[in-house]
Amino acid sequence: PVSAAALEELNSGQMVVDAGLVEALADHVHARAASDSSEDLCAAMGCQLQVDASLPVGHEGLLLQTGVILVRPRRDVARMRLAMLHELSHWVFCEGRVVHTHADVWALALAIGAPRALVRRFELPGDLAAATGLPWVIAHRRMAMVEALGTI
Repeated sequence: PVSAAALEELNSGQMVVDAGLVEALADHVHARAASDSSEDLCAAMGCQLQVDASLPVGHEGLLLQTGVILVRPRRDVARMRLAMLHELSHWVFCEGRVVHTHADVWALALAIGAPRALVRRFELPGDLAAATGLPWVIAHRRMAMVEALGTI
Protein backbone atom coordinates (compact mmCIF):
# COMPACT_ATOMS: atom_id res chain seq x y z
CA PRO A 1 0.00 0.00 0.00
CA VAL A 2 2.74 2.52 0.83
CA SER A 3 4.64 1.78 -2.36
CA ALA A 4 1.46 2.04 -4.43
CA ALA A 5 0.60 5.40 -2.86
CA ALA A 6 4.10 6.67 -3.55
CA LEU A 7 3.99 5.62 -7.19
CA GLU A 8 0.53 7.09 -7.69
CA GLU A 9 1.65 10.44 -6.31
CA LEU A 10 4.93 10.45 -8.24
CA ASN A 11 3.11 9.68 -11.48
CA SER A 12 0.46 12.35 -10.87
CA GLY A 13 2.50 15.10 -12.51
CA GLN A 14 1.78 17.34 -9.54
CA MET A 15 5.34 18.06 -8.44
CA VAL A 16 6.19 21.76 -8.09
CA VAL A 17 9.64 21.59 -6.49
CA ASP A 18 12.58 21.61 -8.92
CA ALA A 19 14.29 18.22 -9.13
CA GLY A 20 17.64 19.88 -8.43
CA LEU A 21 16.34 21.27 -5.15
CA VAL A 22 14.94 17.88 -4.17
CA GLU A 23 18.38 16.34 -4.76
CA ALA A 24 20.12 19.15 -2.87
CA LEU A 25 17.83 18.68 0.13
CA ALA A 26 18.49 14.94 0.12
CA ASP A 27 22.23 15.60 -0.05
CA HIS A 28 21.89 18.00 2.88
CA VAL A 29 20.19 15.36 5.01
CA HIS A 30 22.91 12.83 4.24
CA ALA A 31 25.71 15.34 4.84
CA ARG A 32 24.37 15.90 8.35
CA ALA A 33 23.66 12.25 9.20
CA ALA A 34 26.15 10.04 11.00
CA SER A 35 24.99 7.07 8.89
CA ASP A 36 22.23 6.03 6.50
CA SER A 37 20.23 4.37 9.28
CA SER A 38 16.66 5.54 9.73
CA GLU A 39 17.44 6.77 13.23
CA ASP A 40 20.50 8.77 12.13
CA LEU A 41 18.72 10.34 9.15
CA CYS A 42 15.94 11.49 11.46
CA ALA A 43 18.33 12.71 14.15
CA ALA A 44 20.32 14.68 11.57
CA MET A 45 17.24 16.81 10.95
CA GLY A 46 16.24 17.14 14.59
CA CYS A 47 13.62 14.40 14.54
CA GLN A 48 13.15 11.36 16.71
CA LEU A 49 11.96 8.06 15.23
CA GLN A 50 9.58 5.89 17.24
CA VAL A 51 7.83 2.66 16.34
CA ASP A 52 4.20 2.86 17.50
CA ALA A 53 1.63 0.10 17.07
CA SER A 54 -1.16 2.44 18.18
CA LEU A 55 -1.22 4.49 14.97
CA PRO A 56 -4.73 4.76 13.51
CA VAL A 57 -5.68 2.10 10.98
CA GLY A 58 -4.60 3.12 7.51
CA HIS A 59 -1.62 5.18 8.70
CA GLU A 60 1.85 3.77 8.19
CA GLY A 61 3.55 6.85 9.60
CA LEU A 62 2.79 10.14 11.28
CA LEU A 63 4.83 13.29 11.81
CA LEU A 64 4.12 15.21 15.01
CA GLN A 65 4.74 18.96 15.25
CA THR A 66 7.41 18.22 17.85
CA GLY A 67 9.53 16.45 15.25
CA VAL A 68 8.66 12.95 16.43
CA ILE A 69 8.15 10.53 13.56
CA LEU A 70 5.94 7.58 14.37
CA VAL A 71 5.91 4.48 12.17
CA ARG A 72 3.75 1.40 12.45
CA PRO A 73 5.72 -1.76 13.25
CA ARG A 74 5.82 -4.17 10.29
CA ARG A 75 7.66 -7.37 9.48
CA ASP A 76 8.44 -5.71 6.16
CA VAL A 77 11.30 -3.41 7.15
CA ALA A 78 11.31 -1.80 3.69
CA ARG A 79 7.73 -0.67 4.22
CA MET A 80 8.63 0.87 7.58
CA ARG A 81 11.65 2.63 6.08
CA LEU A 82 9.56 4.10 3.28
CA ALA A 83 7.01 5.40 5.79
CA MET A 84 9.82 7.00 7.83
CA LEU A 85 11.37 8.59 4.74
CA HIS A 86 7.98 10.01 3.78
CA GLU A 87 7.42 11.63 7.17
CA LEU A 88 11.02 12.90 7.32
CA SER A 89 10.51 14.51 3.91
CA HIS A 90 7.43 16.34 5.18
CA TRP A 91 9.63 17.67 8.01
CA VAL A 92 12.46 18.76 5.71
CA PHE A 93 10.13 20.70 3.41
CA CYS A 94 8.27 22.32 6.30
CA GLU A 95 11.43 23.26 8.17
CA GLY A 96 12.83 24.77 4.98
CA ARG A 97 9.54 26.55 4.31
CA VAL A 98 9.51 25.09 0.80
CA VAL A 99 6.13 25.22 -0.94
CA HIS A 100 5.50 21.65 -2.03
CA THR A 101 2.95 19.04 -2.98
CA HIS A 102 2.51 15.53 -1.67
CA ALA A 103 4.17 14.26 -4.86
CA ASP A 104 7.23 16.35 -3.96
CA VAL A 105 7.29 14.70 -0.54
CA TRP A 106 7.49 11.30 -2.18
CA ALA A 107 10.21 12.49 -4.57
CA LEU A 108 12.29 13.71 -1.63
CA ALA A 109 11.62 10.50 0.30
CA LEU A 110 13.07 8.48 -2.57
CA ALA A 111 16.00 10.87 -2.95
CA ILE A 112 16.87 10.55 0.74
CA GLY A 113 16.34 6.80 0.69
CA ALA A 114 18.54 6.28 -2.37
CA PRO A 115 20.98 9.14 -2.98
CA ARG A 116 21.72 9.64 -6.68
CA ALA A 117 25.44 8.82 -6.33
CA LEU A 118 24.47 5.45 -4.88
CA VAL A 119 21.78 4.85 -7.50
CA ARG A 120 24.29 5.40 -10.30
CA ARG A 121 26.40 2.50 -9.01
CA PHE A 122 23.68 -0.05 -9.76
CA GLU A 123 22.16 -1.39 -12.95
CA LEU A 124 19.40 -3.52 -11.41
CA PRO A 125 16.59 -2.31 -9.12
CA GLY A 126 16.91 -5.43 -6.98
CA ASP A 127 20.51 -4.58 -6.18
CA LEU A 128 19.58 -1.01 -5.28
CA ALA A 129 16.70 -2.26 -3.14
CA ALA A 130 19.06 -4.58 -1.27
CA ALA A 131 21.57 -1.77 -0.73
CA THR A 132 19.03 0.78 0.50
CA GLY A 133 16.34 -1.25 2.24
CA LEU A 134 13.70 0.19 -0.08
CA PRO A 135 11.01 -1.90 -1.78
CA TRP A 136 12.02 -3.15 -5.25
CA VAL A 137 9.33 -1.16 -7.06
CA ILE A 138 10.47 2.03 -5.32
CA ALA A 139 14.11 1.33 -6.18
CA HIS A 140 13.03 0.90 -9.81
CA ARG A 141 11.21 4.26 -9.77
CA ARG A 142 14.18 5.98 -8.13
CA MET A 143 16.49 4.67 -10.83
CA ALA A 144 14.20 6.23 -13.45
CA MET A 145 14.21 9.51 -11.52
CA VAL A 146 18.00 9.62 -11.45
CA GLU A 147 18.25 8.73 -15.13
CA ALA A 148 15.90 11.63 -15.92
CA LEU A 149 18.16 13.99 -13.95
CA GLY A 150 21.01 13.48 -16.34
CA THR A 151 24.10 15.23 -14.97
CA ILE A 152 22.43 17.22 -12.19
